[in-house]
Amino acid sequence: MAPMAPMTAIPRSFWPVCVTTALVLSCALGGAQEDSPQKESPMFRRDPGHTGAYASGGGPALGGVRWRIQTDGPIRSTPAVAGGHVYFGSSDGHVYAVDLDGKPLWKTDLGGAVTSSPAVSNGRVFAQNRFGEVVALNAADGTVAWKAKTGPDAPLAWGFESGDLYVSSPTVTDGKVVIGSGDGQIWAFDEPSGKPLWQVKTGGRVRASAAVANGVAYIGSLDGSVYAVAVNTGKLVWRFDTKGRGLDSGKYGFDRKSVQFTPAVADGLVYVGARDGILYAIDAASGKEKWRFDQQVSWVTTPAVADGLVFAPSSDARFIQAVYAKTGVEAWRVPNAAPVWSPPAVAGGLVYIGDFLGNVRALDEKTGKDRWTYRVDGPVLGGAVPVPGALLVGSGDGALYALNTTTGEPLKRAVFWDPAFLKATWASGSDAVRDTLQAHGYEVTNAAALEKLLQSAVTNKTANRTVVVFAMDHVPSQIAGTNPAQGPLRRFLDAGGKVVWSGMPPLLWPRDPQSGNPGGYDKMNRPATQSLLGVDYASANFDSVGATPTPEGKIYGLKGWWITAWGVNPAGVTEVLAKDENGLAAAWVKEYGGGPGTGFVMIGRNPGGATDPALMLAVAEHRPR
Repeated sequence: MAPMAPMTAIPRSFWPVCVTTALVLSCALGGAQEDSPQKESPMFRRDPGHTGAYASGGGPALGGVRWRIQTDGPIRSTPAVAGGHVYFGSSDGHVYAVDLDGKPLWKTDLGGAVTSSPAVSNGRVFAQNRFGEVVALNAADGTVAWKAKTGPDAPLAWGFESGDLYVSSPTVTDGKVVIGSGDGQIWAFDEPSGKPLWQVKTGGRVRASAAVANGVAYIGSLDGSVYAVAVNTGKLVWRFDTKGRGLDSGKYGFDRKSVQFTPAVADGLVYVGARDGILYAIDAASGKEKWRFDQQVSWVTTPAVADGLVFAPSSDARFIQAVYAKTGVEAWRVPNAAPVWSPPAVAGGLVYIGDFLGNVRALDEKTGKDRWTYRVDGPVLGGAVPVPGALLVGSGDGALYALNTTTGEPLKRAVFWDPAFLKATWASGSDAVRDTLQAHGYEVTNAAALEKLLQSAVTNKTANRTVVVFAMDHVPSQIAGTNPAQGPLRRFLDAGGKVVWSGMPPLLWPRDPQSGNPGGYDKMNRPATQSLLGVDYASANFDSVGATPTPEGKIYGLKGWWITAWGVNPAGVTEVLAKDENGLAAAWVKEYGGGPGTGFVMIGRNPGGATDPALMLAVAEHRPR
């Protein structure tokens, strides 16, 4: 176990390109509580039934990123929330614990990628690594309480099955830890001691997680079957063979046999998707099929069940559907831009789901209508966890995000880029910044459109919900105004707006838009910059020096070190994000009354160098409240 110091809590954004909770607590794990309202989500899919239905959380609008935690590997683990803490695994081999504000608590190395989702019970956190080791950690400090080893991975039936990216997540119920293993067996361990209690052999690797209700665990295997096993004894209750069990994947060129994804059990039915392209409803008591919905070959991934509907994502057919839980008749279907493996989460009348492009969507539960979409920089293969006012979601970019959801107006996002000012720009890469932010929902604005946007935000009192990223380090004259202290840009800042900037400080040494010539050093205009921002550049010059981020800067997404210039007196800004070798603020935030997450944010990269689109996006999205 290691303290969390090496990990940066990036309260809000993320590093690579993009992304998307406040939490409540209380509940006990039990054998058949999938229908009881719970405010915590202490295991994969919230409870032993793995319905993916949450009592509350999330919201119909998006207000930025509350915080972000960066790890050193992709995250496919769905977070667990219990006791005021968030627990999740990363492919870097660690289980992480943070508090509800994103503050790092501890991380523990499990010796292999953690693509299972933790479960929390009786002061312990349970998870499995890629090599079949099941580990119990003390929730308080991450120390190992016990460790158990399952067998080596069983051979694949065809040999070319792809998508073997997950391992089974533990389900804690009735004092037992029930889990599948790559060795082809379903295991039960004694929760306090880790002693093996029973094993049930299947005909393939078991990557799904066990859904438990009324003392029976339901779990699929790569052999194409779903198994029902008595939790207390390990006795096989029934086996249900999907269509895929009799298919030869080699004839299709892709896996059509496996039941890799996790079932959900509710109201006496087991709902499970399979790689044969079918969503099944199976009677929980008898194992008899009740209905099936054929998605026409495309893999059907983990379903969610809530309010009489089953929400079933499709992989390569690229859609999300809802069917009636009792009949299997389709209620609605919406297309999706990319394959979906992320298990849906349902709360407050919304369905939350991610995809391979990194899109996190909020859909109306009854109609499938889009309410909002946010995009992170890597595929979202784990499930989102809604909590009041926020949504927790992990990404292939290695970060866990707390997306700041709200019931009010969403954050207005714009990026300034105007071809008329290409020669006036010092920093390179403005088009990359423009394209990156546009791909993540930012409106590209030229000078005329930006002037209107700033004036509208001030007039309509929406500046504190508006962020403008300058892809070009140039302020057009109509944006600065004849008196920068009273021009459109400063009025926007004074009204609580947010501006993100990198490169040459605004108005300090402007280049001519026609020729690109800045003139001599005597043309530098420090008073103009001070007038616009209220920041004194008297100590600043064009010398290139080294800069390193402060702890606050790491929260925004800054890392490593870089060459900078134009540092300012730290006393003149609200928050120092990086200091140069002379002790000056190289990156900083100046607030103008809008509070945390607003104001002018100077990234402090060397003018003339390339602007980092991912960093600009991360800083722009930082919205802690």
